[in-house]
Amino acid sequence: VENYFIYKDSANTWSLVYADSARAFISGLAAYWMFRKTKDPKWTHKASKSKFMMKKWAEVNEWNFQNKLYLMEAEEAFCYDDTVSAKTLYEKAITSAREHRFINEEALSYELAGYFFLKMGQKDVSVNYFLQAHEKYHNWGAIAKANSLYEFTMSSMCASSP
Repeated sequence: VENYFIYKDSANTWSLVYADSARAFISGLAAYWMFRKTKDPKWTHKASKSKFMMKKWAEVNEWNFQNKLYLMEAEEAFCYDDTVSAKTLYEKAITSAREHRFINEEALSYELAGYFFLKMGQKDVSVNYFLQAHEKYHNWGAIAKANSLYEFTMSSMCASSP
């Protein structure tokens, strides 16, 4: 792990690590999403590289990176139809984000779990996750995101009602 991080006598080193970790997190999640849409294996390759980096960071700084790793692993399990693992990992991501006070990532974990349950045909469960995500986004101050998710939830559920 020591070789993974190259520390220099610079105040910007940790800023660069944090910026790279944010890029790896978002690009990894996006790659898993793209794989589910396209089934093109290039996306899982990109996601795996991002997850590898996140795992290394989580080993040295569990507080900041554990929930991100769990969420990436949940999305990976979703890609491969491993529903049991996905359910467990979404819950771990939510719990870890809550415990470490990352309300934005707690919201994202709830939202992605909502999409997972919606895809699994469990609409009632997905609504609960989407509404939790809405609340967390709202509490975080992402009002436009909260409203957009709420509108999506209501339109999705009304469209599927008999």
